[in-house]
Amino acid sequence: MIEIIQEGQAKPTIKLPRNLRQIGSPNEKYKIYVEDFVYTFLHPSNREETGDFKVAALVGRQEEENSILYYFVKGAFYIEEIEFEKGIPQFTEEIWGYIYKQMKEYFDDEDPDKSLQILGWAFITGGMPPRLTTEIERTHRMNFKEANSLLLLLDDIECEENFYVYEKGSLRKKEGYYIFYEQNPKMQEYMVQYRERTNPSATLEVVVDEVAKNYREKFTIEERPKKKQLGVIGYAACAVLVLSTLVMGVNSIGSYEKMNQLQEAVSLIAGNFKNEEQMEKKDVDEMAVTTVDGDVEPLDETVETSAKSNNEKKEEEKKEKEVKKEKEEKKETTEEKTVEETAQEPSEAETILAQGYYIVKNGDSLESISTKIYGNTSRVSKMKELNGIENADNIFAGQKLILP
Repeated sequence: MIEIIQEGQAKPTIKLPRNLRQIGSPNEKYKIYVEDFVYTFLHPSNREETGDFKVAALVGRQEEENSILYYFVKGAFYIEEIEFEKGIPQFTEEIWGYIYKQMKEYFDDEDPDKSLQILGWAFITGGMPPRLTTEIERTHRMNFKEANSLLLLLDDIECEENFYVYEKGSLRKKEGYYIFYEQNPKMQEYMVQYRERTNPSATLEVVVDEVAKNYREKFTIEERPKKKQLGVIGYAACAVLVLSTLVMGVNSIGSYEKMNQLQEAVSLIAGNFKNEEQMEKKDVDEMAVTTVDGDVEPLDETVETSAKSNNEKKEEEKKEKEVKKEKEEKKETTEEKTVEETAQEPSEAETILAQGYYIVKNGDSLESISTKIYGNTSRVSKMKELNGIENADNIFAGQKLILP
């Protein structure tokens, strides 16, 4: 049984959430309110996160008024380091140290009035029915012996769940609770960091169920009535369009027969043209000549002319191939000659550069030597420097010059 409640009839001094979803049939003595981020966190939609035994601490506030005990579960975190013995979690001193450390990191506040407290725990049974056993009740009694502490037994695969309250030394099942919707940045921060730690490759996204989304849109967006009016106008426009289409259809029915006749005539003419064109394109060699009674004779001249045309085409194609082949052979011969010419003996300038020096001849000057070897006079200064020549004209025949 799921029921949506906007505002309660009774208005206690305790500030209760406005937007609620009722699960089951809560009784009058205990009122359990679970924040929607907590509900989403304990009911993961990803199958990879379901199916194993897990234990979570439930944190929030507990208040009492007019003999009614109110629980506000505003946070939850997995006790990741806990161990199980025969399917039962073992709360050791180290585990309690871990719990208090998580509480301080995520849910403590500088203002003591806003700090949360441990309300109880959740035992996720991983596919097994959420039934209270003697071992689970003993574990609760040993570790959460404060009066009115909470236990949530949850099967995260089938999403079956039961809340229990510890009273008078035993756990008593409660028939229902409420989910309330509000922004909870502390719980959201823990959810994001938990998913980063356990599944770094997954996209970090806080999943909120459709009911939460619908509630928040309903109570935060004030322009919804305007959108509704626009929707009515849209429906009216669609209705007019459909009516116009129907009228056009009725008018077209009267001329339907004429349209069919016209279409048949066009198809017949198009078919005749198509048949004639196909007959003209057929190869004469593949045509079968049928002898018909009467004075009609086959056109031998046309057949011979077509055959000759085909033969001429084949000869032309053959000649084109031969010409193309000759061009390719000439091209290859030219390329071979070019390679041979390139592989010829090096020039005089290359030979001189390879040996690294030059013997001055009659009539030589540094400028003429630079032009002969390098193609310009840009190396005159470098030759003077390498050979210790101050005056460029002061060289003599037989002199050995080191080349740059």
